[in-house]
Amino acid sequence: MLKGSAFILILSLLGEGLGLIMIMIVGNYYSVAEAGLLLTLQNNLFLFGTIGSLGLGTGFLRFAPHYLESGRLDTVRGLQRWIYGVALAGLALTAVGHTAFLLWSEETRAMGTGLAAAASVAILFWGLVTLDRQLLRSLKQIFWSEFSYQVIRPVGGTLILAAALLWGGGTGAIVAALLLPLVGGFFYDLWRISRRIGGLAGPADYAPRREWQASAPHYAVINLSRVALQRLDLLVVAAMLGLEAAAIYGLAARLATLSTLAVEPIRSMFQPRASLHHKQGRTEELQRDVVQGTLWIAVVSLVVAVVFLTSAPFWLQLFGDVSGGRQSIVLLFILLFGYFVMANSSVASALLLMTGSERIQGRVNAVLIFLVYPPALWLGIIWFGLYGAAVATALVRTVGAVVMIWLTWRRTGILAIAKPSWRNLVTAFGPLVSRLGRRGR
Repeated sequence: MLKGSAFILILSLLGEGLGLIMIMIVGNYYSVAEAGLLLTLQNNLFLFGTIGSLGLGTGFLRFAPHYLESGRLDTVRGLQRWIYGVALAGLALTAVGHTAFLLWSEETRAMGTGLAAAASVAILFWGLVTLDRQLLRSLKQIFWSEFSYQVIRPVGGTLILAAALLWGGGTGAIVAALLLPLVGGFFYDLWRISRRIGGLAGPADYAPRREWQASAPHYAVINLSRVALQRLDLLVVAAMLGLEAAAIYGLAARLATLSTLAVEPIRSMFQPRASLHHKQGRTEELQRDVVQGTLWIAVVSLVVAVVFLTSAPFWLQLFGDVSGGRQSIVLLFILLFGYFVMANSSVASALLLMTGSERIQGRVNAVLIFLVYPPALWLGIIWFGLYGAAVATALVRTVGAVVMIWLTWRRTGILAIAKPSWRNLVTAFGPLVSRLGRRGR
């Protein structure tokens, strides 16, 4: 598990680094309002793209590993076609809604219909690329599952933004930097998937469709609530306080998310393994993966948090006028706390999801994120501005993390938190130390 996670972590670092370079280019050579637009549209890709894809990519991680293990490629193709078909309809509707939202909002209506529609098409392709990622992960294509998202997308966007400086930059360059690399990455992924499952046009088996359909609504609620918790704050800040405030808040939020760098690599490897271990009754292997995942996430998130807490002014000044001085530092500290707590509950959430408890997880998330979070966020912004948005978000993340850890312990008997006992440390870091020792000799 750790080897595959390391591949994903390296590519994630590359992708995040290039993503920050995109913000640096716009923050230093475009206007502050255009930097706010870039951050807002990037945020919308994640928010609206996840809404449109209905969280169906989780179905690949839950079901495809078992089909692949038993050689049922026709069932994998059936699952792929069913998920892509349903998700494509959802993404198309969401893209139309996003276009209307951009043209309605006072801050973005100046984009015009053409650019607003193009930004919404980027959402459609973002959703498809994320489905590709999860399908490739479930097919054990760990490195290539990240290539289009973490390499093609940010490299293409960076080059487009840099080249557009020759013509003065502008909103069109920002939209092109988001859309074109996603289109290229999607077709690259399809080529990879086709090679793994024996062609996209082969026979398909839809026999387990009832099981897919029964799980799908719960996956949709869980993923929608997760993305709302990660992205709704910036969307509301932009709508209530404007694009310049969104640029300041969005930069602090983007830097704070770096404390979760290990989450996606670990979770992407842990979920399909947990599903197989659970189906086959391999409790010891499952507990070992939990120990490794929780400790690695805890160490990485702690190191990143400490780095930012001790050197925040240095990092913020790299982004030109987008940096909000002391305000950005305070925002960064508050958001770092919320992300750190949430990161350390991610293995518990994944374990709960892969062991068939999606119903209760969806209900808890729906209450917390859809009923509690929006009014808390709205009141926080009204009373305390950007600080209020950060505090409301951090508190909801903390409560959600505690509830998920408790639910997982009650449902599975496994307390999925980082416990740094000697035995657990050897389990988590022993393989890495042994490998480094062999290479040293």
